[in-house]
Amino acid sequence: MIEVELDGVLSIITGGTKKIKIRNASTILEAVKYLTEVYPETAGKFFNGQKLSSQIIVYVDGTDIRKLSGEQTALSTVSRIRILSALVGG
Repeated sequence: MIEVELDGVLSIITGGTKKIKIRNASTILEAVKYLTEVYPETAGKFFNGQKLSSQIIVYVDGTDIRKLSGEQTALSTVSRIRILSALVGG
């Protein structure tokens, strides 16, 4: 099963849930869409239109998806996804 871990900031909008298991998702995009179905309040944070939001940083098996195939990064049944809230400073 694919395991998703959210940072503390994001777990606030999931009611404190930090770890979620996903049975079927072949890409990051599918996995994150599934999360928004289970936790609809995450949609505004995770997506900007149909694309993943720049408000989050996503890692698969320890590698930033921006160094892989972005939201089309392939997942295996044992992938570990970590989603972090991007810090914006001024």
